[in-house]
Amino acid sequence: AETEFVACVVSASVGAFGATAAMALNMYNGWSYVRDRLLSATVEYEETGWYDGQVYVKDPEMLARDRLLGTYTVRPIVEMLRKTLLGCGATALVSLVGLRCIDAPAGLEPHAGAYG
Repeated sequence: AETEFVACVVSASVGAFGATAAMALNMYNGWSYVRDRLLSATVEYEETGWYDGQVYVKDPEMLARDRLLGTYTVRPIVEMLRKTLLGCGATALVSLVGLRCIDAPAGLEPHAGAYG
């Protein structure tokens, strides 16, 4: 009975950290895109569709402002999300290993089955 409760809690934590990692990955991808556009000296854009793409070269004042924003505002957010992803992944992995240890049958040979 106690083992079932622990297995239930560990399974719930795997699901919770998996969902958190999925949401953090989505935010990480979005903020990384913003950071890359801010730090870049050129920006690709489309006016009306895929066929008329243009490349805009930032002037020095805009480039300096965007790089300051990218470095001091967006980069800390991206780093926090990266650490969140690593923490969620590590915790989910440890939880899965713990679940494997809880569910492992005791005293059975690895290859001894009903047909062996």
